[in-house]
Amino acid sequence: MKVLVLSRWFVRWNGMSRVAYEISRRVSRRYDVVVVSHRGYVDKEWEKEVDVVKIGKSPLRPDSIFDVREVILREKPDVIHSHGILGFAAYLSKYPYVVTYHGNWPYDWFLGLKNFVSSMVFSPVMYVEMRAADVVVSVSCFSQRMLRRLFSVDSIVIHNGIDDVFWEKPPICKELDRPALIFIGGVDKRKAGYLPSISNMLLGHAHIYVIGKVIDGRLAAKLSSLPNVTLLGTVGDVRQYLYSGDIFILPSTIEAFPLTVLEAQACGLPVVAFDVGGIREAVVNGRTGYLVGRGDVRKFVRMVMRLISDEKLREWMGSKAREQAEKFRWDNVVKKYIELYKGVAENME
Repeated sequence: MKVLVLSRWFVRWNGMSRVAYEISRRVSRRYDVVVVSHRGYVDKEWEKEVDVVKIGKSPLRPDSIFDVREVILREKPDVIHSHGILGFAAYLSKYPYVVTYHGNWPYDWFLGLKNFVSSMVFSPVMYVEMRAADVVVSVSCFSQRMLRRLFSVDSIVIHNGIDDVFWEKPPICKELDRPALIFIGGVDKRKAGYLPSISNMLLGHAHIYVIGKVIDGRLAAKLSSLPNVTLLGTVGDVRQYLYSGDIFILPSTIEAFPLTVLEAQACGLPVVAFDVGGIREAVVNGRTGYLVGRGDVRKFVRMVMRLISDEKLREWMGSKAREQAEKFRWDNVVKKYIELYKGVAENME
């Protein structure tokens, strides 16, 4: 069986890309896998593990779909797996395909003009792609409900997973100022917009380590000015920080099903997050962490302080977090995708 994986980006700093990578490298152990992505957005190390075909146009150009169609016609796959709008090219080329929906539409409309314009351009393409797909996969029950309500698209749920490596403590861990709070995600309004307020309220109580690509320069500058915040940018092995940290925080306002909370829990960290999207499908409130209402900064800080002040509670939640993360090992997730590919390919014979 030959599987063609379509992903606009194939980079470490993008959650959708990481899902595409984890699935591709595992499926390639048994089947022929080729990834199609945009030149300039392909991780060099990942490229060593998986065959990648690079197309030249920018990910923001809708006409790049026609370049992808040419690759599909040349490769002649048995099944196509699209992560994002490039699956429209599969629709144009009449090949069987699966779409995994990672989006937060329409909740990301109001994060800025760029997001709004992008949604207006790509949403019709995404709609056609999903309506014509053989199977649509949602990464959370929350996403499944949104697709049904907004697009009248039925889907199956396959949650994102985590690599086994996150249960292994790295040989070297970072020395951090304690109590150490870890944040992993793009530094932008969606994920980190509330982080300055939270950090200000925790001055003198905790140090916050921010790991992730800087997308909003003004927000990054505001965080850099705070004495209890360290911006680390992207790092090679986040486990070096997760295993040294005390609590994982995610004040994101929109999430389908974030990998970071799963990875943090696998490393034994309790999580404090806003109760948005599919996060509650990963974090068990009161057992593996605390979920608070979106934008409720005061309660967010209060829950962080509760964990800081109670070491036994923190350790108990950390142990339960590792148990919870066991449900989401990537190898188990990928088995579901392989069975899905087989079913779609067989139906076309």
